[in-house]
Amino acid sequence: MILTALGKRPGVKCPIRPSSNQAGSPKAKVFDAPSCPAKICSAASVTIAPDVGVRHRQELAFGSRAWAKRYATLRNTIEGLNGYIKDPAHESLAAPGRRRVRGIAAQSIFVAILTMAANLRKIKAFRDKAEQDSLTQPMRAKRRRVSYADYAPT
Repeated sequence: MILTALGKRPGVKCPIRPSSNQAGSPKAKVFDAPSCPAKICSAASVTIAPDVGVRHRQELAFGSRAWAKRYATLRNTIEGLNGYIKDPAHESLAAPGRRRVRGIAAQSIFVAILTMAANLRKIKAFRDKAEQDSLTQPMRAKRRRVSYADYAPT
């Protein structure tokens, strides 16, 4: 969580920023404020050069056709899996009434178990389909029988 001493509702009380000392909800206090604050502490805005953090930028421009081609499929896959796990006829991950325990640790364990159950269901469906496909192999077309007599002059 990032706390700031700026804005209408600052999250930190800072002696460098008098506007952060307004009356209101209790805020964290900056105890060791520097006697000679850096520009970032005293400026209203800071300009960051475009080459800062270049290595963390995306390879493809957000929203471009190339970006959509690469990332849209991944998102669709994840959303499909979310819908699969939230299916009310099976794991029903979206129904908190099926996980009536308190605490994030217990909830996390239940989510992990439900995700495992969904994965096992997917694997079973895949294996059943593969077995069914192997049992019902398509019939080969009958070869047309050709003999020399079919081409011999009469």
